[in-house]
This record gives sequence, structure tokens and C-alpha cells, in this order.
Amino acid sequence: MPRSSTGLHALTPQQLTASGSARDRVYVEAAPGSGKTTVSALRFGLHRFGTPTDARAVVAVSFTRSATEELRTRVARQWGSASLRWPHRVVTLDSLLCDLLFHLLNEGVLHWPGGHTELDVLDSWRTVLPTKPGRIRPVLQVDGVHVVIRTVNEPQDTSHPSALHFKGAVSAGTCTHDNVREALQGALTAGPARRALISYFENTVRSLTVDEVFDANDLDRDIFSLVASASSSLTLVGDPWQALYQFRGARPAAMAAYISENGFVTHHLDNSFRWGTDRQAWLARRLRRSLPVTLPTGSARDADMVLALKWKALWDCDPHVLPLAIKPGGLDPL
Repeated sequence: MPRSSTGLHALTPQQLTASGSARDRVYVEAAPGSGKTTVSALRFGLHRFGTPTDARAVVAVSFTRSATEELRTRVARQWGSASLRWPHRVVTLDSLLCDLLFHLLNEGVLHWPGGHTELDVLDSWRTVLPTKPGRIRPVLQVDGVHVVIRTVNEPQDTSHPSALHFKGAVSAGTCTHDNVREALQGALTAGPARRALISYFENTVRSLTVDEVFDANDLDRDIFSLVASASSSLTLVGDPWQALYQFRGARPAAMAAYISENGFVTHHLDNSFRWGTDRQAWLARRLRRSLPVTLPTGSARDADMVLALKWKALWDCDPHVLPLAIKPGGLDPL
């Protein structure tokens, strides 16, 4: 039996409203410590048990294994282990992308070197192939319906296997998660792959929840659009101030524009449980909204955190202060 009623009395009005929204396009903007994982787990259960006659999957994804495991644990604790019985699942976004590529291969929309339809997908080539720095990097591209092996010139040295080793491994049915993304990116430039994946979502997924959505890159947003085109329920949860993966192409501003332009109903979670005083909560809310604040002057030795407009003021105030720049898009360590 689902256990979603457990602890509902402890939820804030914001959490209850966001969790229970009946809309198909929901965006939950969650400040640190405001209960975003709680809301994601509750929405998972709402869709999992809300339409018991619908055999399609309820799926939730996040970008890291640790975040995914945390959400999976919350879902099981809140709704019971049966809530995660196949096909319902909480997985990394990379796992979902593998499912999509395998579907295209099994449907004959794409053809892998060597004719493989199932692949051994690695985190990195370093575990199975010798790698060395260089500017010529082997990659996967799509030519018509065929996944092909090519090379690209990088602006600086990066570590990768030789083109010969890469070709041998790929032809044997092995690749990395980055290669899965390369193949999908190439496939989605054509109509047949897009139609095949829209049909896949229509037939197999009734609800998708995406955690930490501001870490999404262009391919990820394209996948979300396919889910929306399939009329599956789509819940996006995140915080533009906490995006971490610009190095892999995440563009928080583009994600915000996507949400604004695609009819999402927005729910804000800004009552954080991390603050010890009302004054801290007030400061955090104003800073997140880019509103001015005035702080009393005093020694940094009497404070847990110091804010300043210029780097020099932080360096000069106290040797125990570690300067961090806070901006929309996340924390920038000096």
C-alpha cells in the first residue's frame, strides 16, 4: 500500500501545493533546504498511484548517482518498495538516454557499427582502453541512419583513446555515456528518430520528473520537448542558483527560457529549513531575488559568513574566509 499520507502534516503549504498540482507541465523552483526532494518524491507517488489502470511507467531522473539514490530512497520510504516495481523507476538521466538509444537501434531507426542493438556503456574509456593527450579526438556522428566513427579537432589537448582503439571498441558494441549523447544528438536532427522517440514516450512513459533541471544541456532540453510532445506529464525541479554542470554544456538561462516559453505552471519553494533565524531567511530571500540588503559592519571573526562587493574586501577581512562568488547559475569558487 502507498504510504503518501505519512508526514503530510509536516509539509509547508508551498510543498503541499507543488506536490499536489494536477497540471501536466509543472516547474518547482526550490531554494536550498526547502524540501525539493520531498516534493519530487511526493509527485512521483501521485503519478504512480493516481492512475492505477495506466500501465505506462512513472520515471524520475537526476544527473548524479548520489542524487538519484537519494530520490529513490525517499520514494521507497514514502510510498513503499512496490512503488518502484518495474517499469516504474528512479534512474540517472544517462540511463534514460541509453534506453532511448537502444530503442532507436532495436527499431532499426539507427544502425550501430557491427549491427549491435545492445551496448556496453562505460563512464570512461580509461577503464578499458589506453588513453593519451591529443587534439584529434574520435567521436560518433550520424550519417543518415548509420552511426559512424569520425574524428574532430579539439582546441586543446584532451585525453582519449586512439582512433584505431576507439573503432575496435565501438564496433564490438562498447561506448561511453558521452558517445551515447553524441549518437542521440546526431539522430535527433532527423524526423524519423524524433517521431520514434515521441512514440516511445507516448507508449511507455506517463510521467517524467527531472531533478536539478538547471544542469540540463541542449540535448537534455530536446528530450524534455519530446516528452512534452508525447503528452506525458513533465515535472521539472531545480534552482537556477545551484547549477553545477556548465562544463558539460548546461545553460541555466536557456533552461529558464524553455520553462517560460512552454506553458509550465511555476511553484516556488522558498521556505528553507536551513536557516537558524528569521533574519537569515529574510536575507536569503532578498539576495535570491537580487534585492538590496544592508548588513551591519563588524569583525569577520564574529560571523559565519561575510558578504562583500569586491574580492579585496573578502581577502583582507579575515584569513578564515574562503571567497565564493554567487551568481545566477551557481557558486563560482575562486
